[in-house]
Amino acid sequence: MSEAAKSKIKSVADAAVAPSKEAYVELLNEMRVHAKQLSTGTARGVLMASPHLQHLHLRSLYLNTSSNDPAVKRLEPLAKEVGEEQSNQSEQELTKATETFQNSGSTDTKSYKDKLEELRNRDHKAAAERIDKMYDAAIGEVEKFPGSADAVVGFMDLFGGLFNSVLDKITAFFVEIGQKILSWLKNVWEKITNTFNSVVNWISGWFS
Repeated sequence: MSEAAKSKIKSVADAAVAPSKEAYVELLNEMRVHAKQLSTGTARGVLMASPHLQHLHLRSLYLNTSSNDPAVKRLEPLAKEVGEEQSNQSEQELTKATETFQNSGSTDTKSYKDKLEELRNRDHKAAAERIDKMYDAAIGEVEKFPGSADAVVGFMDLFGGLFNSVLDKITAFFVEIGQKILSWLKNVWEKITNTFNSVVNWISGWFS
């Protein structure tokens, strides 16, 4: 970001009236909706907050320099937990579907691909529930500790990008395995294990 852009954002932040706790909660709920839309591919890019919340959003992103904020430190383990839960659920369901296909002895992959699509839709629902879990916790922190609100908003912006990357990695693997299942049958379990271990290992390094 250029110095001019930073200066403009700082001016907006400095000029803003001290925001209320309720405004932060409203902003977090808008971020929640956007995060869910990103998870299903129905939205792209960064959140365009409601006009009356845009200054607050910019302020929070600009002022968010406190990775050591106590509220953020309480949210970090939960963020890792929901990321790992999402990955583990996808791995378990994919393993069952692949085992069923392999045991059938079929070379017709249509039913397998249909099952993967069903699992992806189920993953979207599970992701929405986990996004709710994170935002409920974030709002709880803001309600109890309003002084941490800017740090919480900044953290949830970071979490949203990370969690969406988890979903993207899993979706890409589902597509690839659906396309290559017949040629992968001999070592498909190794590929599944290695892929999801890689995702979980990456999640474990978040915020470190």
